[in-house]
Amino acid sequence: MILATHRPTRQGAKKVVPNALVPINERFIRFGMAVTAFCTAVGTVFLTLSIIFLIELRLGALSCPTSAWSKGAAIPLAASVFIGVMVFLSTVLYSFYA
Repeated sequence: MILATHRPTRQGAKKVVPNALVPINERFIRFGMAVTAFCTAVGTVFLTLSIIFLIELRLGALSCPTSAWSKGAAIPLAASVFIGVMVFLSTVLYSFYA
């Protein structure tokens, strides 16, 4: 358990907490961060799927062999979102173990 105050002072690179006023449950904070990161990643995936469905409506189905425009729009979108979500999740995991 970490005790925090409303006005932490800084000396160098370390945070000094002079008068502890509020107890903070560190396990609860980590759990909340994990749930938030997971829900953000899932929401990003669903948003990407909805954009891909919109691309299919406007430019043609991805399963159609003649829909080069829809594949050219959907594949780079999915790849860039996948890379972004992986960078985000790796940053979250790094923050847990740093």
